[in-house]
Amino acid sequence: ASAKFLEDFEQNNRTTPEDFEWPFVPASRSFCFGVDVTQYNLSRCVIVNNVAYFYGKEPRHLSDEQIKRFEQYAKELEAYGIYLYENAMQKRGKTIRSRLTPVSAPQKPTSICDEIHAFTQ
Repeated sequence: ASAKFLEDFEQNNRTTPEDFEWPFVPASRSFCFGVDVTQYNLSRCVIVNNVAYFYGKEPRHLSDEQIKRFEQYAKELEAYGIYLYENAMQKRGKTIRSRLTPVSAPQKPTSICDEIHAFTQ
């Protein structure tokens, strides 16, 4: 933290950030996250609640096999997003982790929309 921030914090709160009694943040409810409630806006489709929408219409309900494949795809997409973020922070010199270990690039996941669209036609 910057010296100005620390100075202002201590002046306004009469303590350091380390000793400040931060409010309790409740854990997020599990129904707020996950592939079944997250909307994935991909290049050729939107997937939400295990339904793929192509071109804003043509809903296709995913099969059990496609749901498993999509869950794996979502994990790969998240890992790739984390890599992009950490790589950007590393280039800006903002992360401690980047100074300890280089960020390795996972393979960018290919779009799952083509796979689902071809399978359901």
